[in-house]
This record gives sequence, structure tokens and C-alpha cells, in this order.
Amino acid sequence: MFRSNQVRSAEDRIQAEIREINQALDELRRTATRDTRERYDVLKNRAEQLWEGSREQLADGYEELRRHGLAVGRQARECARAHPVASIALGVGACALIGWLLTRR
Repeated sequence: MFRSNQVRSAEDRIQAEIREINQALDELRRTATRDTRERYDVLKNRAEQLWEGSREQLADGYEELRRHGLAVGRQARECARAHPVASIALGVGACALIGWLLTRR
């Protein structure tokens, strides 16, 4: 009889510990879920901000590149008009180089 009281007492302690562990795990799960949602929202907002910023920067960079490309093209035409002989020599040299590279294969 004495032994069965000890066994019951041990079972009660173990069950109490199991309940405490389950409660702690439930609290941890709720906290992790809440933290995960908050982190998800923070990361999502940050990603959206970066996306919008990159779109704006891309648009600005494209516009700048387009303007720069137009300016370079204009300068190249002006240089070709100012130095026609050099432009022709450069074109013939480029064609000769390409032809030489093609015949080497």
C-alpha cells in the first residue's frame, strides 16, 4: 500500500510536469507564430520598399543611359564629319581585323 502511494505521487508529479511542458510549448508556439508573422510583415514591407526603389532607380538609370547614348551617338557623328578620312580608315581597319580573325579559324 505504501508503495502504491509513492507510485501515485510520482505519476501525479510526472503528469504535472507534462502539463507544464505542454503549456510552455503552447506558449512558445503562440509566441513563435506571432513573431513569425511580425517578421514576415517586416520582411514583406522591406522587400516591397526595395522593389519600388529599384524600379525608380532602373527608370532613372534607363533614362540617363538613353540620354548618354544619344549624346555619344551625336558626338560620334560629329567626330566622323570632322575627320572623314580617319573614320574611313577606322572602318577599313575594323573590317580587316574581323576578316583576319575569321580566316584564322
